[in-house]
Formats: sequence, structure tokens, C-alpha cells
Amino acid sequence: MVNTVALDNLVKRSSQIVHWYGNWDDGTGDFVSPNNNQQMWLKWSESFSTMGNSNRIPMITWQPWAKPYSKTNNAYPMNRVASGAFDDYIKKAAGGLKSYGKMVYLRPIHEFDGDWYPWGNQNTQPADFINAWKRIRGIFDSVGANNVKFVWCPNHSNSQSVDQTKFFPGDKYIDFACLDVYSEKPSVSFADSVGKYANPPFPYQRITQVTKKPIIIAEFGVKPGKAGSSPSRADWYKQMALDLPTKLPQIKAIVQFNKYEYSLTGDTATANTIASIFGNCGSTSANGLVNANALDGYHSSASVQLSSFVLLVLILCSLL
Repeated sequence: MVNTVALDNLVKRSSQIVHWYGNWDDGTGDFVSPNNNQQMWLKWSESFSTMGNSNRIPMITWQPWAKPYSKTNNAYPMNRVASGAFDDYIKKAAGGLKSYGKMVYLRPIHEFDGDWYPWGNQNTQPADFINAWKRIRGIFDSVGANNVKFVWCPNHSNSQSVDQTKFFPGDKYIDFACLDVYSEKPSVSFADSVGKYANPPFPYQRITQVTKKPIIIAEFGVKPGKAGSSPSRADWYKQMALDLPTKLPQIKAIVQFNKYEYSLTGDTATANTIASIFGNCGSTSANGLVNANALDGYHSSASVQLSSFVLLVLILCSLL
């Protein structure tokens, strides 16, 4: 909470999403088991106020993962999820989030186009992913968990040139589209990172061809670059602010990974730039997506304990 308040004050925006991860194998991902902290985190996400606002939505990245956490331990293959092997667990999770009663963004099986998770493209065919996704969504619908909004989220780029849209389950089964995006240097703009410099190129354009759902950039950041280089990281954010409404209008929220080389901590020039662009907006929402205030939260460790990883979501005032 301390980190969230500090970050809110830094960029002069109130957090609107608290984000954590849950793994299927350790009880943290079923949202009901005793002592798994999920209910506590759901309550905690409502418990504090910054910039005069305490209205925020939990976002949970839901990972079909088991110890040891590696890309080779495929304990929950998507073809078995699709065939119903884990229906009881999924139904329990759906009931747990339904009992919360308030809106939750659920981001299951993320970055599936890459090969760094066991559910990635090295183990999962598009048809198996799509059938697994539909099975999960169908179970949530069957128990009446209408407060849960599904976020379909590939990575923006992968080394095997996998087309993310081959894994798209259809508009009926998602509430938001999504991309995770990282830029290696300020000279590569955000627009180009989701455009010509991605692999395969132009993921934003390809996704917007298959769905008109609002897009969340659920993780993103840019490394600072060399001292004194141009464009600077502050310049990169300025250009992003110009490009979002003109080149990338379907993107309605962006989430910065505030850790490692991507951290804003200590970068006064960039933080002040972000505050000048994104700060001091009003507070409204539309289509179930909080799109008027900054959104941030905690990214957890592999054991799904709250840690110092912080995600900051920004949205331009002009996009309200």
C-alpha cells in the first residue's frame, strides 16, 4: 500500500486497479481456500484512498502453473483443460470470485504466444488454447460470475513469429483485448513497439482487425537508454501520449512495469513528464473499464506474495 500511495503522489493520479497473480497449484488461484490471501487482497484493494479516490478494481493474472515454476513443467496442459480435467477447480474459482460480488478483471493464460511459460506456443496449439479458454469462460458464465471480466492477453512479440490472433477465442468469450509490451530503448517508440518492430510485425493492427473490444496494455515499460541520449525516456512518454489517440485509439489503458530497468523511481524528469501528461484528470468509467484515472497495483512474486513490484496504469485525459 505504501508503494501504491507513493506512486500515485508521484504522478498525481489515483490508482484504480490493484493487480496480483494467482497460481493454480498452490491454492492462491481458487479464490476460496482458507489462508490463501485472495479474499484479504480483494478487501485490501478497497481499503485505501489516494488523491481523494478509493474506487478501484482488482485485476488478477490467473496462471495454470505448478511447482517447480518453469516453462517445462506443463502440469495443466490446455488440451486437458479443454477436455474438462480441471472443471472442479475452475468452478470453485468461479464461485469464489462470484462471491466477491464486485467487478474483477481476470487475465488467465497470459502471454500464450511466447515460449517462456508452460502453456506457451511450444506446448499449446491454437485450437487447444481456444477450447480451453472457452471452457473456462463457460464455467464462469454457468455459475453466474458476471462480475468477472475476461482479459485476453498475448505478448506483443515472440521469437517464433507466432501470430497472436490465431489464438483469439472470439468476441463472445472476452471482455477486453490486451497486449504486454516492452521497449528496449527510447528510440523505439511505443507505437513502433506494437507496430513494425514487433515479431511478427503489427500486433496492434492485427488484433484490431479481429476485435473492436477495448485494449489494455497490461504490462509495459521502456529502458532509459544512455545518459544524455536523444530521444530521452521523458521524450518517449511524450510521443506515446501523442500516438495513443491518433495511431492507437483502441488502447484504453496502459500498465507500466515499475521495476528493474523499467522503473520510474528516481527518474525525476520522466516522472514529472508523466504527471504533466496524465495527472489531474477527472473520475469516470465506461464499458466496465476504468478509463479516467491512473490504475496501478502490485505484481506478485512466483509464490503470489505481495512484493515491491509495482504496476502503474496511465490513461490520457483526452481519451475520456
